[in-house]
Amino acid sequence: MCRSAGTVLVEHTTHRRPQPDIRTPPLFACIARLANRDELRSVLSAPKDVDDATLLKMLFERWGADGVARAVGAFAFAHWDGACLTLGRDCTRQCTLLFHLDEKRNTIAFSSDFGILLSLPEVPREIDEFALANFLVVNGRIPRRTLYRGIERVPARHLVSYDGRTLRHKEYWTPNFTPPAHLRRFEDFVERGRELLDQAVAASLSCHDRVAISLSGGLDSSAVAATAARLFPHRRFACYTKVPPVDFSVPPAAHRYTDEGSKVQALGRMYPNLDLNIFTPQISDTPDVFEQRMLSQTQLPLLGVTLAAGMDGFYARVRADGNEATMNGNGGNAGLTWDGRYALVALLRTGSITAFVREIVALARARHRSIARIFATDVLLNTAPEPIRRALRYLKGQRPDSVAAYSALNPEFIAEHDLVGYWRETGFDPLRKPAVDNPAADCAAFVFDRELGGRHNYNVIDDRNWGETLEPLLDRRLIEFCLQVPRHYFCRDGVDRAFGRAVLADRLPPEILHERRRGGQDFDWFRRLNAQRARIGLDIARMENSPTARRLLDIPRLKRLFAEWPQDEASAERRAWEFQLVLARSVNAFRFIKYVEGGNG
Repeated sequence: MCRSAGTVLVEHTTHRRPQPDIRTPPLFACIARLANRDELRSVLSAPKDVDDATLLKMLFERWGADGVARAVGAFAFAHWDGACLTLGRDCTRQCTLLFHLDEKRNTIAFSSDFGILLSLPEVPREIDEFALANFLVVNGRIPRRTLYRGIERVPARHLVSYDGRTLRHKEYWTPNFTPPAHLRRFEDFVERGRELLDQAVAASLSCHDRVAISLSGGLDSSAVAATAARLFPHRRFACYTKVPPVDFSVPPAAHRYTDEGSKVQALGRMYPNLDLNIFTPQISDTPDVFEQRMLSQTQLPLLGVTLAAGMDGFYARVRADGNEATMNGNGGNAGLTWDGRYALVALLRTGSITAFVREIVALARARHRSIARIFATDVLLNTAPEPIRRALRYLKGQRPDSVAAYSALNPEFIAEHDLVGYWRETGFDPLRKPAVDNPAADCAAFVFDRELGGRHNYNVIDDRNWGETLEPLLDRRLIEFCLQVPRHYFCRDGVDRAFGRAVLADRLPPEILHERRRGGQDFDWFRRLNAQRARIGLDIARMENSPTARRLLDIPRLKRLFAEWPQDEASAERRAWEFQLVLARSVNAFRFIKYVEGGNG
């Protein structure tokens, strides 16, 4: 995800605490790509040619945690002064940093790569079943814990220090949710959003000469491509868009569209310096070979198995064309293009009754529903006490504590470890309903704090397979500003993502700007899954031989799913969640278990 002097940060172990030696200069290892390097050079009076790693070192040694908080971008570092080891990580999780503390031997080892740590004799190669269970339900609210016992993660926006006696965690930065006093009108926020978007894209493009753009027909990647084209009209940008095979004929759901080619072409007509490459990726490896390659590189299961396999062929084309990095629109839906849920609640809380009435009427018209129903779903249901909300969910046929819709986690394991109680205590909602009390804080937690192996996977996969990835919509300055924008600005006049659409109105064509449906990114998932049907059946049969798999996975359910294998793509699409998430992710988790524990399961 970010690289400076190499793809692996460090392969280093500190041993018993020595006496500090003032004659020995501090040791510093770092990977960094800073978005505000010019600002930092100025404040540090550093030479113009100083690299990002040195800037980060200077910041830490001059101001400690406050200095690290000044750095915007992707980075991870380790600093040893002869008495204390400090590990630090960026705010938006774009770089990974792991460590193993052996208190008996009084040693600590750290790396950005699981494989490095697992190769050390003192680090156990054992699965943390509790962490794997939460991975299977996509619960990222355990930021320090990894899927391996004894290996911890440095949380985003934190410093972890060890002096030979005590391990300390320190949060060095926290977002400010207070809107700037000088921004009073909706138009003021829109103008500032445009300025910060331009700044973020320009900073990303300063790293490389040959930057490709992963471009879909959606708002986020289109915003990045359009901004790049506007800022650098004499620079050409190779854009890559994935479209379905010519023989793909499954009709999309009413709220989706499949082929994004026409929208991308509309953007290309606006910006002639965007070189469009609209194609169907070719898969270089068979799906099972791809998964084995990913396991050996990341030492982790894949969160989105079919999607990752599809992106492998996509990025193979991007890299074959000689691009040094790829820029995308990741992160926009938690910041610039947040959908505006809870806008009505936000208006009520500000006492804006006239605006509330106007907006509820607009929402009813846009959704073709009655005002009473909009009030019930968007206000009463969201503001009712938790017991009432749970009761209403039961009345709607939902099971508030069940993860069965998207996970085959064994119900016996859930009961044995009281995971339902743990989830309630830590704020994890199996039905994926974000917190209404403070939606801005929920967006912030999603961007800055929710940790899953999936993010680490893509950090490693990018470096070794897909090249460096640039994510300007995750620029900390832009994200923090979007968290300050009043929540009701994101849904206005019955239009979701209203703030993002307003910011982008000066740079996107109507075909993209006014599209309310979602594009399809993994339309051919069943073809990849179907290609390994026999292997999947064999793996499910072998799960009974693995004690870990028996404890964690609902094997009878997986056997039933396999017996109901869809006959074609159309029937598969109707049960996409069951086969993409429940079956495919469970089988990949079992392959991870076999890989770690050895043997044939």
